[in-house]
Amino acid sequence: MTSETKRRSVESELPEAAVHEKRGFSMVWLIPIVAALVGGGVVARTLLERGPTVTIRFASGAGLEPGKTRVKYKSLVVGTVTDVALSEDLAQVVATAELAAEAAPYLNEQTVFWVVRPEISSSGISGLDALVSGSYIGVIPGHGQEPRRDFEGLAHHPLRAAHPDALQVVLEAPALGSIREGTKIYHRSIEAGEVVGYALAPGDGGVTITALIDPDFAKLVRSDTQFWNASGIEVKVGMGGVRVHTESLAALLAGGIAFDTPQGSKAPGAERGDRFPLHSSADAAERTREHAEGLPLVIEATHVGSLKEGDHVTYRQVRVGVVGRHELSADARSVKVHLRIYPRYARLVRSNSRFWNASGIHAHFGLLSGLQVDTESLESILAGGVAFATPDEPGPRVKRGTLFPLHARPEPEWHAWSPSIRLPSADPGKTVHHAIHVENHRSLFGNGVASEAVSPDGGSAAVPAVASGPDARGARKRGFFRRVLGRGGS
Repeated sequence: MTSETKRRSVESELPEAAVHEKRGFSMVWLIPIVAALVGGGVVARTLLERGPTVTIRFASGAGLEPGKTRVKYKSLVVGTVTDVALSEDLAQVVATAELAAEAAPYLNEQTVFWVVRPEISSSGISGLDALVSGSYIGVIPGHGQEPRRDFEGLAHHPLRAAHPDALQVVLEAPALGSIREGTKIYHRSIEAGEVVGYALAPGDGGVTITALIDPDFAKLVRSDTQFWNASGIEVKVGMGGVRVHTESLAALLAGGIAFDTPQGSKAPGAERGDRFPLHSSADAAERTREHAEGLPLVIEATHVGSLKEGDHVTYRQVRVGVVGRHELSADARSVKVHLRIYPRYARLVRSNSRFWNASGIHAHFGLLSGLQVDTESLESILAGGVAFATPDEPGPRVKRGTLFPLHARPEPEWHAWSPSIRLPSADPGKTVHHAIHVENHRSLFGNGVASEAVSPDGGSAAVPAVASGPDARGARKRGFFRRVLGRGGS
């Protein structure tokens, strides 16, 4: 039997295989399916946990890096900056940040973002944590009703972040000067608020400055509160010497605004949006406050010489008022000057009072009297002002706005007038027990002093004088040069 025959014989003896088609799940596909489900779950979870994306516009991109700069709330990371780019107009830097899903309900018109950087200033060191972790974006969740995803970022920590109920007021100034966002506001050298914004006023009206006052100080701001620019050093030279004033070292270096309210003020408290003028200095604020109180008067003269707004009004060389604005009369033939007498001294002004220009030196020469030089005081030479006197028999008290002529110089007898006019105490809680009357200088070196006690019971009568100087009603005092020349008795 050949090999081929044997092969065929064997094949014929083998059973024929039955082929059946198998149906059902193959275990081979289990692994990729499981992998797909796990991957899908991860993706789904990532999508579900992914929070909102916001854009924040800043003036500068310093310290902002995609993938590195964090968004933090109370030192906890709540997001990451994913992109930093310039705005379309190239004026700002736009930071895109992805936040945690939990942040979504708090992104609205009241939400605040700002950049936290390490800063060293006169008031201390801020942003110390940024020294280690780098600059980051701080956020204060809002509680508004309108959702937002696009924000204007701030360059510093806003006051309202710590005090959302801070008092917002508007200050008006002719120019911005050194005031910037973040400029501190002080009350008696204590930090009480900050500037949060500024803008040009409508038309040519200067600038408006938006300020926030800490709630602990808000109750001190009233309708008669005065705000002034406290930046730099204020130097004032007068008879008392040189006075140098600065609000604080921080205000000196970084600029600042200060405010104060008259003691015992009964004016209504300030409300949100109230507007106040921002004065150039504390002295300017004081003059304005003084000009707004007391008895308003008007003096009229053909010319006022060196007399200017802010000069003093004096009575016996004591400052009792302030000179206000000037204006021409209706026929332009004279000048009207507005005065304001302080409330405590208003009763000194009577219908027969006499006002004169106390600025400069007045010289008189006569064949018999010689050369006589008169001046109200050395300070009036330097600062100028108006003086007045009231006769021994005072006339009725005057009304607001009463008009008086302004004399170029006083008559000799005006200096001798010494009426008894009782003044209220500077301190309403105390009684004046003693008053000093100083006779006005008729010359550079001639003066007299008379002192009288005031009745302790508050009555109108004065008790006899307890000390006296030269009799103001005696012989006419000689001028300095006349005494030097020996042309008169003592």
